[in-house]
Amino acid sequence: MLSPDSLHDELAGKRLPSYAPWAAAGGAIVFSVILSLAGVISGIPLIAVIAGLLFVVGETAWSFRVEGRRHAT
Repeated sequence: MLSPDSLHDELAGKRLPSYAPWAAAGGAIVFSVILSLAGVISGIPLIAVIAGLLFVVGETAWSFRVEGRRHAT
C-alpha cells in the first residue's frame, strides 16, 4: 500500500527547474557562436535567428522530455 506522500509524488507531474529557460538560452547562444566560428553561419543577425530557433526547439524538447506531453504545451 502506498503512503499518502508517495502517492502524491507518483501523481504529481515533474517540472522543469527554474533555471531551464536561462540554460536553454545560454546553450543556444553558445552553439550558435560555435557555428559562426566554424564558418557554418556568418553575421550577427543570422547568429541571433539561429540562437532563437535553437532556444525554442531546445526548450520545447526539454519540456516534453521532463514534463510529458500534457504539460509541455
